[in-house]
Amino acid sequence: LVDTYNQKYQSSYPMMLDGSYTIENLEAVIPNGKYISSPIRIAINSQAFDGVGVFLLPVRIENVTPDLAVNESLQTAYLRINGYYTENPFPRYDRSGWSIAGFSTQEAEATSTYPNRGLAVSIIDGENNTYWGTQWRNAKPGPPHWIAVDMGAPKELHGLTIRGRSDKEGSDVPKSSGNPRIFNIDVSDDNQNWTHAGTFTVENRIENTVYLDHKATGRYFRIFVTATQADLYQTCIAEVWAF
Repeated sequence: LVDTYNQKYQSSYPMMLDGSYTIENLEAVIPNGKYISSPIRIAINSQAFDGVGVFLLPVRIENVTPDLAVNESLQTAYLRINGYYTENPFPRYDRSGWSIAGFSTQEAEATSTYPNRGLAVSIIDGENNTYWGTQWRNAKPGPPHWIAVDMGAPKELHGLTIRGRSDKEGSDVPKSSGNPRIFNIDVSDDNQNWTHAGTFTVENRIENTVYLDHKATGRYFRIFVTATQADLYQTCIAEVWAF
């Protein structure tokens, strides 16, 4: 039924995962003289989900007693079930073994206090006052911009927290332009062949946490920025954590 639905509507919803739901009763009664049945109760086990993506659960009338005709167009209801996290249940991964695996451009803005400022390595240096910034002096290429991280070993990826560049040193107020607005997250085992894991649109907060629709596994992840806040040509990211 899920395959039939996806083919008809050109969608790609996955089936509900094993153990993610139970149906408490498989029979419903329409009382004499009424038009509505007793409820069919479906319990959802949120712990069995692997992300916040939409899943499809078909519920179908198999037979009717007494033997009455069933309208085929109304015989199956397709429940689309998705969720969200009220708080992040996943711990952040240790970044001590991480390194930068690649980037589109960078522009050094080193100071005596912050020698990494402007460089790609800034996103994993633990310092909020440094940031990766794409080229802006001799050329001003616009998005897309990208940066890739090597986590040192394959890990399950449920999402990222991305801290943007602040408006001034020591501030938690985001810079009004240049922080990511629309971006893809891709994963890879070899830093060459990439699998798309999600596309996200975020507001201009100092930190944004995004969750994958379905968990992904890989040694590398890449942030591929297609639009920035205020549509500035430059992209800036201060810190990135994975979980």
